[in-house]
Amino acid sequence: MFFSRLTHPHLSPRRYLLVLLASLFACLLLLLSFIHLIFPQRNGLLAITQVFAPYLFLPLLVLLPLLVMRHTMIFKIMLAACLLVFSLRFSPHVSLFPPSAPDAHQQVTVLDWNMEIGHSHDAVLLQLLKAKHPSLVTLQEVDSHDTFAASTELLRLYPYQLVRPITQVPANIALLSSYPILEHGILKTNDGVWDEPQAQVLWARLDLGSAHTLVIVVGHPVSAINAVPNCYFCSNRRDAQLRSLNTFVTSFIKRGDAVLLVGDMNVTDREPGYHELTTGLKDSFTQVGFGSGHSWGFHRFNPVWPLLRIDYMLASPRVAPLALDVDCAPRGSDHCVLTGRFGLP
Repeated sequence: MFFSRLTHPHLSPRRYLLVLLASLFACLLLLLSFIHLIFPQRNGLLAITQVFAPYLFLPLLVLLPLLVMRHTMIFKIMLAACLLVFSLRFSPHVSLFPPSAPDAHQQVTVLDWNMEIGHSHDAVLLQLLKAKHPSLVTLQEVDSHDTFAASTELLRLYPYQLVRPITQVPANIALLSSYPILEHGILKTNDGVWDEPQAQVLWARLDLGSAHTLVIVVGHPVSAINAVPNCYFCSNRRDAQLRSLNTFVTSFIKRGDAVLLVGDMNVTDREPGYHELTTGLKDSFTQVGFGSGHSWGFHRFNPVWPLLRIDYMLASPRVAPLALDVDCAPRGSDHCVLTGRFGLP
């Protein structure tokens, strides 16, 4: 009745139905945004709408011609509300006043990349590292056919390496460092959270010189997709790993360590698991990043616009993010390359 009083007397039945459906769709978007904010979901269809929330607004572009029609005030109000909500939730990030580190006596540059298992990237990786010049390199989904560890040129650039078969580390994670590695290990818990082979965590304590050390933790939790039998999107296992990661990193912070947590976390910042992962840590992108920060997508089908932000560089309180670059040039992986610069006191 409400829609009828505002539109029906002045529109043909076909146009009335079109405006009605458009208004209902806009209303549904507003309702979903409210649910995402107040009642965030971990599993099922509503959780999937959280992950892909920005793209649910795309059909509104098709409905823009309705704005020129007369007697469609209700739709115009709904559309204006949707545009406001979209702007507040998904506008590109701009660091107008990025934090500085005037007391930083040491700076470290870290490159992180999920190489996408099933593809060998030896030549691409060496070219990438020569162009970026990071002091630390963290890799996930290292393929068994990758032979970069045997490269004498790579060994010259990064003489300290945690990569199979040189060291007994997780098969799909590697760390290349220009700094000496004082100690390293993997994360294992008694509760079986990290029993799945594809979910791995590697950590190392690095000697930066001048009595400075840095603990770097490389994580790759499972995806929420098909992680549980008979459930397409269930995040319980992944979120348990995200909480475990946060607890692990916090244990170093409590000892006074400077810590970086990096990797493909398989979670967007619109999900409850993100907040459990980042508690007590600084998300480098939200502090010094620019744009959407999206780092994953179907690059073979859509090389222009990555879909989601699931790769992160998270810093402990003693580490100051100074810059973060997301490089999505095609390199044969479905993930972009993250390069971060950090300051330590």
